[in-house]
This record gives sequence, structure tokens and C-alpha cells, in this order.
Amino acid sequence: MKRSVRKAAFCIAALAALFLLTAGAYAARAGKTRGASAEPAPAADEAQQAQNAPDAAVPAAEEAASAEKPAEPAEASVPAEGQAQDGQDGQDGGDRPRRGPHGRDGRRMEREPVVPFDEALAAAGKSDPIRLNQPDFITDDQVQLRGLYFKGDADEQTTPVILLHGKDGKKEDWQDLAKSLAEQGAAVLVPDLRGYGESTAAYIEDYSFGGNPPMVRPNRYLASGFGPSDWDAMRYDDGHFWLRFLVYLHNKKMINIRRLVLVGNGYGACVAASWLMEDWKAPSSKKGQFIRGLLMISPEADDVFEKLGSGKTKAGKVAYKIYVGALEKERMDAADSIGLQLAKEKSSTPEEERKVPIEKCQTERQGTALLKASSFNMPEQIFRFVTEEAQSETTPAKWQAIKNFE
Repeated sequence: MKRSVRKAAFCIAALAALFLLTAGAYAARAGKTRGASAEPAPAADEAQQAQNAPDAAVPAAEEAASAEKPAEPAEASVPAEGQAQDGQDGQDGGDRPRRGPHGRDGRRMEREPVVPFDEALAAAGKSDPIRLNQPDFITDDQVQLRGLYFKGDADEQTTPVILLHGKDGKKEDWQDLAKSLAEQGAAVLVPDLRGYGESTAAYIEDYSFGGNPPMVRPNRYLASGFGPSDWDAMRYDDGHFWLRFLVYLHNKKMINIRRLVLVGNGYGACVAASWLMEDWKAPSSKKGQFIRGLLMISPEADDVFEKLGSGKTKAGKVAYKIYVGALEKERMDAADSIGLQLAKEKSSTPEEERKVPIEKCQTERQGTALLKASSFNMPEQIFRFVTEEAQSETTPAKWQAIKNFE
């Protein structure tokens, strides 16, 4: 009996010792796994962990390296001087969100690369588009205007042209025509009108982050929400803004601004007429009166044409021409009325004697669609108007430096 008891006690002690050894080995293995940042796990264990994990596991050694290496800070988007951070998606022409402390939703917006204009001008070929997105193109009322510029021959006899899109249009509507004109030597400015395309940012002070001074950021600014003052700024102030830009190029002897021609499509023709009227309202002391021609494609009816015809800008001093799809009555009637208003003529004046010629294209197409119709060869006709017809209306303008143009 005593022997049986001793045997049972020995078995119990052996089992207890085995349990303690097993528990100690498990604890040692668990401790080694928790301390993997200090000592890499054996290769066999890594492979087993990767095999058992539902997704591809990061090896313990790589985790250790990541833990020891300090995280790199996110690259900050620093705008050019005079520009602002954008805290709203898609409100300033294709900005992309970045991590950062700014913006209404905690994101920082990265702007497209900004190349100084003179640097871009020097690097571009005659028909290469130069992006106008520099801080120089912010108006007095803090609107960022955008556009493209093609430098053409870039000498003191180069004829400058401004192409103005219509409502719901953008500068890209003109890209093919602009490139064609530049290849033939003209210098071409293609702006996005304020509230359209990429010219959509009005800069405002934002106090929401408690900054002192406050953060300045672009605010959504689209033509769909314009009031009368916004349209007036587009039709008058912005024209003078772009003329100042062309005066700068003129004084660099890269264009002759006194040969300037405007081409407007649809409502863009009304804007162009407004710019022309403001240019010719300037004093006669050579401050202005640069525009020599206005070509309109499917223009909309507007009272600016009657005002223009009653002022100094008569057809004898500025060349006018209208292209219209004659098979659409509303646009055809508008074109007839505009021609008569500009020349101060009556409807009874025979067409062949009218001072503002109307090219009646036998189609219903208007505007951009008419421009792209290969059967009418519009690019070549526009180039001929720009370089010949508009310049023949007055004494050929010789280059002369322009001073005190404000």
C-alpha cells in the first residue's frame, strides 16, 4: 500500500514538473514575440507567421526598422507669393488635396506648378502654349484670372490677337485656332473670362482658424452666381487688365499692341465690344486706342453695339466683321442688327454698301461648331482679317514705346 502511494505521488510530481516546463516554454516564446522590435524573429517563425496571416504580413524586422526610423513629415504645399491655400475641392482649376492643417476639412491643397512668366516666355516656341497662372494675374478686386499665351513671331511688328469664348465656354475652345494663328506669326492671348474655366477664384479672408492675420483663400466664384457688378467687371475692368499685360509685352518689343485685334464668340463678342469701347474712350494722348479690329462669330444681341456705334469707334477707324450660321433665324437677325448699329446705318441700306460685312455661312452651326467646320476654312479667314483687313483700316502702326499706361 505504501509503495502504491509513493508511485502515485511520484507520477503527480512528474506531471506537475512537466506542466511547469511547458508553461515556462510558452511564456518564453510569447515574450520573444513581444520583444521582436529588439530582436528579429527567426526566419522559420517569420515564414510561419506570413503563411498563417490572412493578408501578407509585414516581417517583424521591417516593423522594427519602421519603428526606429522617425516618420517623414508630409511635404507642405507652399504657394507662390500673392497666392493662397485652397481649402475647398476643385474651386481653383484642378487643385489636388494634400494632408495638412489647412482647409475647411483639414486638408491642404496643392497648386499646379507655377513657372515665372518671363522664364516660360523665353523657353517657349512660337506656337507653344504658355500658362498664365502666375500671381501677376490677380485683379484689383482679388480675382485670379487664368489664360494661355502663344508668342508667335515675338518681334515689334507681331500682331496680337485676343480670343474670347462665349457663355459656358473656356479657353480650350480656342486652342486649335490659337495654335494655327501663332504658327503663322500672330501673338495670341486666350483668357478664361472671370467666372469661367479656371478663372474662378476670388480671394477672401478666412477667420475660421483664428489666425491673425487671417488665412487668405480662394472662394468659389462662378458666373452662375454673378450679380451686375461682376458682369461689369468682366466687360470693362478685365479688358483693361489684359491690355496692361499686352503693354508689358509691347514694351519688351515682342508685339505691336497698336495692331491689336479682338475675336469674340457668342457672348464673348459682346465682351469684346465692351473692351473695345473702353479702349477707345481713353484720351487721345495715345493712352489706349490700340484695338484695330473686332471679328464676331455668331454674336448675341446686346445694347453695347449701339453704344459702340454712337461713340468714337466708327467703322472707318476700326474694322468689323461678322460670321454667322445663316440658317438659324435668331442669330441671323442679331447679326444684321449688330452690323447696322455699329455702322449707324438703316435697314434699307443695300447689303453690298454696308460698312460692316456679314459672312453668311449656309448652316445652322454657330459659335465653336461653326469655327470647327472644315468646309468654311475659318482659321484662314480669321488670319486674313487679323493681318490684312483690320490693319488696312488705318495708317500702319509703327512700334513706339508706351509710357504711363495705368
